[in-house]
Amino acid sequence: MVKNISRRTFVKGTVAATGLAAISSGYDIIHPKGTFASEKSPATYGFTYCDNCNTVPKCGLTATIKEGKIVRIESKENYPNSPICAKGVATIQELYDPERLLHPIMRTAPKGSTDPKWERISWDQAYSIIAEKLNGVKQRYGAEKVMFYTGDPKEARPIIQRLANVFGSPTYGNESSTCAMGPQTSARLVLGRPMLGADPGPKTKSCLIWSNNAAWSLPAQFGRLCDAKRNGTKFIVVDPRVTPTVSAVADIHLQLRPGTDGALALGMAHIMLRDGLYDKEFAESWIHGFDEFANYVKEFTPEKVAEITWVPKERIEAAVQLYVKESPGTWISSASATTHQRNGGHAQRAILAIVALAGYVDVEGGLEMNSGLPFDGFAGNPTFSGVPDLYPEIRHKRPDLNDFPVWAHFNQEMQVNMFPEYVDQGKIKAMYMIGGNAMMWPQPAVYQKALEKLEFSVAADYYLRP
Repeated sequence: MVKNISRRTFVKGTVAATGLAAISSGYDIIHPKGTFASEKSPATYGFTYCDNCNTVPKCGLTATIKEGKIVRIESKENYPNSPICAKGVATIQELYDPERLLHPIMRTAPKGSTDPKWERISWDQAYSIIAEKLNGVKQRYGAEKVMFYTGDPKEARPIIQRLANVFGSPTYGNESSTCAMGPQTSARLVLGRPMLGADPGPKTKSCLIWSNNAAWSLPAQFGRLCDAKRNGTKFIVVDPRVTPTVSAVADIHLQLRPGTDGALALGMAHIMLRDGLYDKEFAESWIHGFDEFANYVKEFTPEKVAEITWVPKERIEAAVQLYVKESPGTWISSASATTHQRNGGHAQRAILAIVALAGYVDVEGGLEMNSGLPFDGFAGNPTFSGVPDLYPEIRHKRPDLNDFPVWAHFNQEMQVNMFPEYVDQGKIKAMYMIGGNAMMWPQPAVYQKALEKLEFSVAADYYLRP
């Protein structure tokens, strides 16, 4: 039985329970000295955006400021992306965290030591050492032997890419090597644009969400999905797990065996072609290799796909019917999940083939390909970063050029996943990284060992990382 309680009573109970849990668990709440301001102090207000979702979608923040200190974070009124979630509220904790690094520190113990014996140095010392070491590697081995890397947050990307190009090194990469650039490269091959899908619009009748749990990873997008659900959009969600996104919006959940995304997508395409549930005019006019693809997917029958994916064939058939008949439809992909597997790039291409077969490309309510005015999300542009003029002169020195030719064709950023191999091959001797964390890679110990082997490395970060 659920009792009816007021919001005030609920909040009081929650706070009491949380306080009790904190006391019983033995944790100490640490407030940095000088963080608080007097309640009687006059308040002013500042406006900014939250960067805790990788600088996207930039939800608006209103900061209450007293005595030069931010004492409260709220949503910015009438801002396109709002309200803020727990991540946005937590930015104030990051700002005043007592463990946050505020000064340069230098290792004084040998690499690999349990205790690095960090020693504080001045900013002038830090800049001098960095310049001397990186220029030394450039003189001895070549500028391309110095790697420049950006992780999160992403604002530094154009600046570091500019630094790399001016320095003369094409060995620049970022954390999207294991994230969005994989599926975006597949989208370039199929659609001609680096897309991860499009949210449902007012005219969208169906939406195919493929392994994306926006409820956890993109709360602002999740709110828009829930709004679309209330407005009548039908949802098919593909995910091995029953996530909050599945529970909130899915009309059909295709709970596939992990790693079988390609087979499921080809099976859905098989049904569309078998039953004529595709846009014939669009296919004949715009889909290159249509006949070859149609012949290839014949072997992916519902029975075979059900055996491979563990998804009942009846549910696969129902999903295709819903997606095609509730027209027009759109699609939303994960930034990484579908390409974190063997043959993941082609699996993503197979998923995109469903959208293309349905004819949902460049239509209102589907994937609208005209994105309007050019927009840069990371405080820079290609000209600033030296991509049109400096990069072409050094591109041939990229360490990944022969290993990832399609990637290198589309992306000025190198594929970083073979970083340990490139260190062992002598292709990378030193590294400058901002927001880098070896724990994000598979087999992190291998990447940590590679970092240890470098002649010199420097990292900019909020905290000391493993």
